[in-house]
Amino acid sequence: MENLSKESSRFLENLRLYLISSGKNETETEAIVEELYDHLSEAEKQGKNVKDIIGQSPKAYMEQLSGEMEIDFKAMARYIPLIVVGGMAYYVLGDMIDGKRSYSMIELIGYPALSVAFLFMVAAGFRALASRSWGKVGEYSVCGALGIIPIAMFIGLIFLDRSVASPSIALNDTAVFTATIVPILFFIGAAIWMKTWLFIAIPAILFLPRLVVPWLSIGEETSLIVESVLIFGGMAVLLFLMNKKDNNKSAHHG
Repeated sequence: MENLSKESSRFLENLRLYLISSGKNETETEAIVEELYDHLSEAEKQGKNVKDIIGQSPKAYMEQLSGEMEIDFKAMARYIPLIVVGGMAYYVLGDMIDGKRSYSMIELIGYPALSVAFLFMVAAGFRALASRSWGKVGEYSVCGALGIIPIAMFIGLIFLDRSVASPSIALNDTAVFTATIVPILFFIGAAIWMKTWLFIAIPAILFLPRLVVPWLSIGEETSLIVESVLIFGGMAVLLFLMNKKDNNKSAHHG
């Protein structure tokens, strides 16, 4: 946000995050942010700040504005299944690579349910981060919780599956082939639809080492180390390329 103070820029960024994570229409959200940008830009020239414009705390303003806007159910119907199915695609493809050939009813019900729960938890976390001032420690704590809680939930589901007997479904060769090819086609389709190669790059970084390393004539411990190095190294290269692209874009617009 050029020509705005740090406080105003942060407020607009938080407002955008709050509204989007509340399921509001992205186009309407951007229009509101642009309008507020103009108001704040003029207000700062007169020595005013964010509170002078919105007349209340940022949290109260965001809640009020969100309450006045309709939920974009059309976008939610488009993106929520994409996110949930995407999460399941990672999970299933990883299982197929690792040689898993059966699923219990607890897994078939639990993993999709946890994926949906995680999605709503992330949205709630983003709204909480956007609507109040946490400080660096608070922000890291919330982000850490968003990373740790789902892991704990999935580990809990694994222990539940091992502790409680439930019917299971065995996969034949056709089912295994389908469970392998469908996630791959999903990633390719999502990359084309969303116009980003990340849907292909991230699965490739995560899964190719698990396919290649077992073919190397090295010990089990060394294999784990090599696999980890390839995955983390691949992610580091990906982040570097993304950052370089963003910097080039900023320099171009600048």
